[in-house]
Amino acid sequence: MKKIAMFLMSLMVSATIANAGPAMDGLTGASGELRSTAPLIKAPEIPAPKAVPVALSADKENDESIHVGDEVLVFNGDYGIGLVGKVKKLFANNTAIVDFSRGYGKLAVTLNNTVSKSVKSKGGLSVGDHVIDAYNQPGKVKKLFTNGQALVNYGAVHTEDFRDIKSLSKQIE
Repeated sequence: MKKIAMFLMSLMVSATIANAGPAMDGLTGASGELRSTAPLIKAPEIPAPKAVPVALSADKENDESIHVGDEVLVFNGDYGIGLVGKVKKLFANNTAIVDFSRGYGKLAVTLNNTVSKSVKSKGGLSVGDHVIDAYNQPGKVKKLFTNGQALVNYGAVHTEDFRDIKSLSKQIE
């Protein structure tokens, strides 16, 4: 305990000396405070996270892993709210900088089960397919995502909405 107290005292004395200015001689400064030659302890600098270079697979289109440049959906199924954006940077701590459309700008997003990649086809549906949903509303698939969500454009009824692909039926004729 005594060693800890002495260490803390040396830190306080060092800080006092750093602020006292050049008017010091011997072991005491001009105002009589104890002078120490112990170096000041500097807090370590923490570097900003660095972007991880991403190795692209040969079949990037069918690869469900997320890469820089991919379009992704951040979806909250409890509320049916989704934001679509484009991945700008990836980090080793499983975080991505995503640039969202609709004026949200660039945000840091943790890559977890709420984030999924845009794909051209999923579950028997493809982008551009005409479908009818569980409410018998016809629409057209605008985007599909690896988590099984589809962004459906309903035209005149209401613009767009996310639907589970299991609730959509593809037009056959």
